[in-house]
Order: sequence, then structure tokens, then C-alpha cells
Amino acid sequence: MHLLYALAALLCTLVAAGELDTSCKVSVNCMTSLTRNDVTDYIAKLVSKLPGDGKKTTYYANGQNIVCRQYALGPHGFCLFFEGVKDGGVRTARTAKRLMGKIQEVSDKGADRGCGSRCGMVWDKSWGGGVLKLDYVTDSCVDICDAGGRMKPRPGQPAMQ
Repeated sequence: MHLLYALAALLCTLVAAGELDTSCKVSVNCMTSLTRNDVTDYIAKLVSKLPGDGKKTTYYANGQNIVCRQYALGPHGFCLFFEGVKDGGVRTARTAKRLMGKIQEVSDKGADRGCGSRCGMVWDKSWGGGVLKLDYVTDSCVDICDAGGRMKPRPGQPAMQ
């Protein structure tokens, strides 16, 4: 009986979150940059420290760096950000936390395709556009990036979960 409840809870979570898809299509710089340690593990640790549990919600706009690991002396580096979010929508830190594990999976499995534990992207098919992407950028921050005063969705524009 407990197994049945556990399966029902799992299915509800999957339905609420939407079906996820992943890809290893990233920039050539990500594929060719040599790093000493696993970038995705470092980024995942930073993501776990993001605010977004409880009453405080942090929003991120399209293209806004969430967390980064600078490459060499910077400002280049590997950053996590939402890309292709439609109509000026925003996504939450909670969404980044939920999807980070999938980025780690595609990055680790995609070593032969260029991800090499450095990059990858994931999206929720229910979004209708936009991805959470870990890629090489030319303008990064150090560790957790400033959220710009906790952005809020535009009036009438819901935050995408």
C-alpha cells in the first residue's frame, strides 16, 4: 500500500513539473575549454545555495546569469542561465534547482559529444519555449550572481515554474 502512495506522489510530481528534455548543443568554446575540475558539480553546489525556498522567491530574466564559474582569470566562464524564454517571462530559482540534476546527467553522458562535464541544457516541454542552459560565456560573475534586486514578473505575466 505504501508503494502505491509513493508511486502516486511521484506521478503527481512529474505531471505538475511537465516532461523534461535535454540536449548537449552548446557553444564551441564550451566543447574546447580545458578545465581542471568538473564544472557541472561546482555549478550544482552553487545552485543548491540559491534562495527560493519558503517565502522568498528570486526571479531570473531571459539571458541573466544565475551562477557562474569563472575560467582562468575571467571575465569568461561557465554560467547557468535561462535562454529563449518567451514574451519577457521570467523563471524562478526554484526552477533552476529542480532542473540542475538533469543538466548534470546530460553533461556527464555527453562527454563524447562535447559536453564533457562542463555544459548542457534542459527544458520543460510544458513551457512552450525556453531552456535552462549551462554554457561558456564571455561575461560571467563569480559564483552566485546578483539577481538584480529580485526581479518580479511584469503585470499580467506569471512567473514560469
